Amino acid sequence: MAVDAVSTAKLVVYIIFAPIALFCFLKHRKLGPLGWWYVNVFCVLRLVTGAIGIHGNKNGEAYTILNSIGISPLMLAVSGLIDEAKRATNPRSQSKSNILFELVFHGIVIAGMALVIVAIVHFEENQDISSSKTELDVGSAISCIAYGLLVFWAVLSFFQSRLHSENVKPTVVRCGKTILLACLASLPLIAIRIGWGVAYLELKIHHPNSGFLTSLAVMVCLNVVPEMVIIAVLLAAGVATHRLQDAMTAGTRSRSGRR
Repeated sequence: MAVDAVSTAKLVVYIIFAPIALFCFLKHRKLGPLGWWYVNVFCVLRLVTGAIGIHGNKNGEAYTILNSIGISPLMLAVSGLIDEAKRATNPRSQSKSNILFELVFHGIVIAGMALVIVAIVHFEENQDISSSKTELDVGSAISCIAYGLLVFWAVLSFFQSRLHSENVKPTVVRCGKTILLACLASLPLIAIRIGWGVAYLELKIHHPNSGFLTSLAVMVCLNVVPEMVIIAVLLAAGVATHRLQDAMTAGTRSRSGRR
């Protein structure tokens, strides 16, 4: 019943988050479409896992996969929002290197997610520990590498934001920094979530009777709460900066008028 209560709580929370996420996507879609798209994808994933937790098989393959890959859209969301923040604080910073980073980062995250999914499928269908272990280890390592790249990109973007163009309106810069700070604040929680995900899958394959897998406190503290806080922080930043596009458009028009 306790787990059902957690699933119910998740469902209620993400039902509240979902329309706010959609609002942020609509307001930020010109500057940060990818970031807010992945925020919405994550909310949908958690609505599905919450529903399965209440009515379905919480030990089934689909639930395990959906519950395990949640970190991927979270990292992609933060990466996309960092790009939006960079566009706001310093439009001149946009270059081929930024596009290249996003492409490489997406490839790494998707590769790690794919290997984790394959490992889960192999284990659930064949109970093949040796094959699943290799795929899971590689997938987990790739996810950790992706996280390291995300931290590097966020910190670099933070220092670059201090060198914003003098032609950018202070309101726009402030909005960009708000989004960037939200991304930075989410990074420690993403690390906790990655640690929980790796430990959960490793124990599920090697020590399926471990108390870690059935501990409600562990699941809530290392999985459910960090994810909710991350989304809450990102959505708060998105709502607070929902006029960012209007401010940038107004600034562009004023500069055009002076010419």
